[in-house]
Amino acid sequence: MHNDSDDLIDLSALDPLRDRASFEACAARVAGHAMDARDRSRAAARAEASGIVIALMSLARPTVLAAGILVAIALSAVVRSTTPPSTSTVSAADAMGLPRRLTDILHSTAAPSLTELEVALAAAASP
Repeated sequence: MHNDSDDLIDLSALDPLRDRASFEACAARVAGHAMDARDRSRAAARAEASGIVIALMSLARPTVLAAGILVAIALSAVVRSTTPPSTSTVSAADAMGLPRRLTDILHSTAAPSLTELEVALAAAASP
């Protein structure tokens, strides 16, 4: 059996616009909470991003310093490997600036003449 009262259900209590002021206040509270949550999320993202930037910047100086040290070490190794070793030897007489004539007389087994000594010493005295 079908009754007419079963077909009619009063849904007016579910109408959100029934009390317009209450609906507007509720919508404003929900929107305010959503905006606050969005602002907190953006602030947290900015803080996290700036924290990462600060952490990276604090590592920049030591990293650049270490890279500079490595470059200096590498360059010194390259310079050493490309420079041929010195094959000429320098005698003590050459290092002291003694003229070649005087060192030749000193190495000779023959006794030098006074003239040879005078010429060698004169060469040593002259700049």
